[in-house]
Amino acid sequence: MSEALRAAGRTALDPRWRVLPAGGAGSIPAVVSLLGRELDVTVVVDGGSHPPQRITKLIDAGLLERTRVITMGPLAEMNAADIEDLFHPDDYLSLYNGATSRTLTSAALPGAGDRILARLEAVGERFNHNDPSNWLLANRAAVVPGLRPETLSRFEALFQAINQTLR
Repeated sequence: MSEALRAAGRTALDPRWRVLPAGGAGSIPAVVSLLGRELDVTVVVDGGSHPPQRITKLIDAGLLERTRVITMGPLAEMNAADIEDLFHPDDYLSLYNGATSRTLTSAALPGAGDRILARLEAVGERFNHNDPSNWLLANRAAVVPGLRPETLSRFEALFQAINQTLR
């Protein structure tokens, strides 16, 4: 998404950043332990407007700065959100359908306004959450031009928020 925004002349992730997927907020304490107390990091986590308790404990212990923890809820304009919710629901379903050979539409999912993963789970869809992102990477030349402005703006807001924490 960063490269798509950069190509469009919009804000992308600053190239000085190194992305380290931790696999969820529960893994962040282990990452901090492995990398040490001198960690210069910004953490992006799923959730609402407040960091999860495991992240709050790291902040309270002085291992992370509160201003360098970014939560998905405000960026996705939801009470609680996952990274997938930065995509407009129809954009995410396009990735999901491409990766799983399904034909789901947002109208077929309950809970409009809820997290897209929760909406998929509500209709019994179980899948590897990496598959839609891998499908996007493999098909980005065809997919990116069709992404809705809301999707691009949300990712741009994420990259702006991350870049503002860069020292």
